Amino acid sequence: MRLALPALPLADRAVVLMDGVACTGRTLVQAHRATLAAGAASVDAVVTPALFVGDALAQWRSAGVRQVWRSGAMLHRTVVVPLAELIRGAVRAF
Repeated sequence: MRLALPALPLADRAVVLMDGVACTGRTLVQAHRATLAAGAASVDAVVTPALFVGDALAQWRSAGVRQVWRSGAMLHRTVVVPLAELIRGAVRAF
């Protein structure tokens, strides 16, 4: 896979990558490295959903991704948008 960043000024900026589906994390690792190479001061990631297949989270950490935030219905230390309460409320209202 070839990854191309948009032509945006990234030098000395804190960047947050958004990933629609994260399984192995390889795309996020490539995007992270490319973003740093473009001069970003830091790179964090938001993923939804994040499946964390195999060593995905470890790969992100080893690539230097500082924070990984995700939405999800399952408990995990990276879930910052818990969906369980939203789903339960929607079901009760139905």
